[in-house]
Amino acid sequence: MNTKVGTALALLILITIGLYFYQNQNAPTQITRTQKIVDKKEPTENPQPQVKEELVEEKEVRDETIVEIPKIAKVEKEVPKEIVIPNGFKAVTSEDILEISSKELTLENYTEIFDKSSLNVYIDNYLNKNVKKKNIDNMLGKIKKYIKNSTVIIKKDKEYNVYLEIMEYKNEELMRLDDRYVKSKRVYHFGFDETEIKKEEDVNLFLSDLDIAIKEGEAKNLVLVGYTDSVGNRGYNTFLAYQRTRSFGSKLSKYDVGLKYIVRGASNPVASNETEEGRALNRRIEIFLGF
Repeated sequence: MNTKVGTALALLILITIGLYFYQNQNAPTQITRTQKIVDKKEPTENPQPQVKEELVEEKEVRDETIVEIPKIAKVEKEVPKEIVIPNGFKAVTSEDILEISSKELTLENYTEIFDKSSLNVYIDNYLNKNVKKKNIDNMLGKIKKYIKNSTVIIKKDKEYNVYLEIMEYKNEELMRLDDRYVKSKRVYHFGFDETEIKKEEDVNLFLSDLDIAIKEGEAKNLVLVGYTDSVGNRGYNTFLAYQRTRSFGSKLSKYDVGLKYIVRGASNPVASNETEEGRALNRRIEIFLGF
């Protein structure tokens, strides 16, 4: 009996050992097969990564297209040319030029007091309401006497000094005013009560600068500002300054640019009118070039 039991126990132990080794040998093979099956099935069962890559590419292309549209629009938009300050001129600020010039004539701020085919006269509404009518009529009479073919604007500066803007042009489109101006470094001076050009060499120096400026800078208009000293009454000085600007402007007839006269008379002196030297400096023409 003991022999049979011993034999049975021995067989049981051998079977247990055999099953243990058998399982250990087969386990790695099953895991490997499972991994291989998963590896094979992943591309077909889960194609999402590939789809995501395609969507990202499409989105990027669309984004690039959206970004390019405004870039194209910016290229087509006209960019103002940078002003290259020509020889003989210097830069001025918009405040400098707005003291003597305006961008456009807005009829809401002006009253028309004379209308003829060759001469139109407008007056600032403030002056029209606050200056005596006989003074306006007196000024208008002088305008009609001295100025035959222009658009004349009777204006005021910030100190309420009265002055004239007189626009003459060969082509209205050329007289497109803006605040992109340069100022000539040269100033032409007149003798006492003189209106004619006598110092031709001074004018020729300016004209040589102007030739280069118009050709290279593509200037569109010229503004001549005429001043007098304080001797004499305001009305006389106003039209004395006008005759001086016209005299100087006659030297510019060869240029195909708009021409504008600003007649300031004795206002804005650059030196004291108490001395002869100071008065000589105040009898002047200043020149602005507009682009």
